[in-house]
Amino acid sequence: MLQRSRDVPLRYGAGIVPAGLEKLYFIGLTAPRGPQIPIYGVQAEVVLRMLALHEAAPSGSAGLAGYLGRLQDADDRIDIVRAVWQEQLADTLRLLDAYSSASSGEGAAAGP
Repeated sequence: MLQRSRDVPLRYGAGIVPAGLEKLYFIGLTAPRGPQIPIYGVQAEVVLRMLALHEAAPSGSAGLAGYLGRLQDADDRIDIVRAVWQEQLADTLRLLDAYSSASSGEGAAAGP
């Protein structure tokens, strides 16, 4: 079930990952102020990276919604200041790097 706040889905991962739902992604639901076309491409690249992590997981699910949900605050904003969204994106990419490193045995930091 989609968790909502103010009738908007709660999300993690720079607005891409709905709270509590694995392997469902939103591209274009978050609208950082400014031109939108580049945002869609960035979001799609992050989703591709997440899909690769799922495919590499022995169970077929990397548990990324739960992982990000433990480490980030849920957000319900659609209209968001671009600098804030870029901070969320940078944090998400950092967490995906940590997850990937821990999953491949390169580090002990952040595994699932």
